[in-house]
Amino acid sequence: DITTPENFEHFLGRCQHGGLDNESPVNLVLSCVDNYAARTSINQACNELDQVWMESGVSEDAVSGHIQTLLPGRTACFECLPPLVVASGIDEKTLKREGVCAASL
Repeated sequence: DITTPENFEHFLGRCQHGGLDNESPVNLVLSCVDNYAARTSINQACNELDQVWMESGVSEDAVSGHIQTLLPGRTACFECLPPLVVASGIDEKTLKREGVCAASL
């Protein structure tokens, strides 16, 4: 769970030292998480590190999806431009259906 302080710090460390040689920073973070809280944690870490990242997700019915490239300091961050469901104030938990495995928000 990237939203806990311990795991967030671990994620920061992997971004800073998780390159191919295990010393250099990574070049790109690919977000494949399934909830808004995890996405905001990734957003925070990438903003702190000036790290380019790509956010992705699919709809609950798996008919559509999205990919968003975020460039800290050059494009709006994830929290500045949230998904419509979040901006509308809808609780994402009400959208989840039992037995559906989709990164939907």
